[in-house]
Amino acid sequence: MKDMCEAFGIPPVNPEAPLSASLFLSVMSKVLNSNTALQTRIEALETRATLMEGFKESYDQYSDCVDLKLMNLQKRIDTLEAEPRRRSVVIGGLSVGNLSCNATVKKFLMDQMKLQLPFERAFKLQPAGKRTREDFPPLIKVVFPDQASKTILFKSKNLLKDSPYYIRDDFTAVEREKRKLLTNELKKAENQGEIIKLRGTTLTLDNVKFVVKKGKVTKVAPSHTPMQISYD
Repeated sequence: MKDMCEAFGIPPVNPEAPLSASLFLSVMSKVLNSNTALQTRIEALETRATLMEGFKESYDQYSDCVDLKLMNLQKRIDTLEAEPRRRSVVIGGLSVGNLSCNATVKKFLMDQMKLQLPFERAFKLQPAGKRTREDFPPLIKVVFPDQASKTILFKSKNLLKDSPYYIRDDFTAVEREKRKLLTNELKKAENQGEIIKLRGTTLTLDNVKFVVKKGKVTKVAPSHTPMQISYD
């Protein structure tokens, strides 16, 4: 009885004495107060949990909205860049030195390619502060006024054989990643003596085409030409 009284915060009573009404009411008051405090705490926790759930839902909706906007912006950028990319090339191995990119490209076209091709502009591609050492010359993007000029340049690529220079198409980051995966397959096929051709983001091995879908190299199913029936 003593321990019970201490638990409820009331004066100790004689366990053999009859239970008085005042003592009973005192005990019940303590119980109700305790329950009220507990209920208040539960309600506060429920309110906090509801707020957190609402915040998470709002954050998820906001995050999805931002992701969608970024994706749409990237699509717009890719669309705007698509046409200039088709008439652009990337040249690697050129040492710029004290010359401008335009002067370096003009000299390269004359000395290495034996060509006098007009181009709109030339500029470095690598991020600032990276690959600035002489043994790691920058990549230079060259934009031609039309695809015909680019075609002329590519027809003379054989002149760069056994040289430190190379020319490639101006690919997007996604296209470069796809070509990296396809190049791995190309290296495997080289050891097997297969007929190989890598054009853009399509790899052809012995007349069978492969592309990258969902991060994996996938064989392209041959297209079936519908049979034409003649009624004479």
